[in-house]
Amino acid sequence: MAEFDAQTLYTELLALKQEVARLRDESDIRQLQYRYGYYDEFFQWDRLIELFADGDCSVEIGARGKYIGKERVARFYREIIGKNRTQLAKNQIYNHLQLQMVITVAPDGQQAKARSRALIQGSPGTDSGESGHSMVWAEGVYENNFVKQNGIWRIQHMYWAPTFYATVTGIESIKFAGVPASETFPPDEAARPPDPVVGRTLVSYHY
Repeated sequence: MAEFDAQTLYTELLALKQEVARLRDESDIRQLQYRYGYYDEFFQWDRLIELFADGDCSVEIGARGKYIGKERVARFYREIIGKNRTQLAKNQIYNHLQLQMVITVAPDGQQAKARSRALIQGSPGTDSGESGHSMVWAEGVYENNFVKQNGIWRIQHMYWAPTFYATVTGIESIKFAGVPASETFPPDEAARPPDPVVGRTLVSYHY
């Protein structure tokens, strides 16, 4: 039987511990970026801004320029992106899909970078004050920096460069409710009602 090597075992356990910590960090950062997408698409600016780091943080979206500091980041989202609105207009679409994330955590476990893509679908809605039956499709690449503050990952610097913007017409054919309940085989419970303001069913967060 080979002689028990405590040092080798210790070295292997330490390596495993570091690997688990890195995987946990990657998972937390991925969750953070995903939450950003959900909060953005529902105009939930307070929740979204909380995802950014205290102190040194910034956001740069395409050609809009760079906003530095949490106060100016907050104002950018509320006034420029959200146009001072805090909820979707009726029948509005504003999907913000987060895709293809590649995360690199620094050896110290306190900083990280991530590259990902966003696929965006946006329409004005029927009571937004804007007219027309069109939808904007956009896609672009993120290169973001993250920092761990008090053990929690936050967005430090967000940069998104668009690949394209396109306007698609003819969305008056879009419907905001699914197929109605079957009359021949009725459900056990009625479908959840649509939000009266937005005009479609909103799914609450489980977290």
